[in-house]
Amino acid sequence: MKSGGYTYMQLRGGTSGKDDVWVAAPEFAVTTGERVSVALDMPMEQFHSKTLNRDFPVLYFVSAVSREGETPARSRGPAAGAAAPISMMGSHQSAAAATPVERMPPPSGGLTVAEVWAQRKALAGKPVVVRGKIVKVNNGIMDRNWIHLQDGSGAASDRTNDLTITTAAEVTLGDIVTVSGVLAIGKDFGAGYAYDAILENAKVTGK
Repeated sequence: MKSGGYTYMQLRGGTSGKDDVWVAAPEFAVTTGERVSVALDMPMEQFHSKTLNRDFPVLYFVSAVSREGETPARSRGPAAGAAAPISMMGSHQSAAAATPVERMPPPSGGLTVAEVWAQRKALAGKPVVVRGKIVKVNNGIMDRNWIHLQDGSGAASDRTNDLTITTAAEVTLGDIVTVSGVLAIGKDFGAGYAYDAILENAKVTGK
């Protein structure tokens, strides 16, 4: 099943069905009956998919899928038959907008995205307010929505132009919003996925 940018697959590891497992990978082409190998990176218990409106007792988010005879590896690309790394995660992973975001002033009492990056150590654990354009959205993962925000500050070369935010609010790609949340640094979700800076449990206004 394909939904929300992911391909959901039920894999059968044996003939009895006792070893069946559900996995979700960044969307790619696959057919029923095809033999694949996956690296079971991130188990999520009692996971509810909003886009599918379906509950999974256990769902694994996987960062690599390989065809029969290949070894799952994050270095493989789609041309080699493997899925790309999960886009909502990754260490300090930027979501570059299709076109550069025009520079926006920070909200009253708030900071620019570049200032958050520059001051992140001093801001760790403290509330932060930023305003910008939503350039990427991944909804319903780990019971929260993941968004990337840019305001025209910072540099794409060192990824200080982009800030990852988690929120319960639902937003639309291209929205101009003000978000307020607590900044975390060095946030590690396991399986090698960590953030140098992430704004968590943010409230969204100005949609």
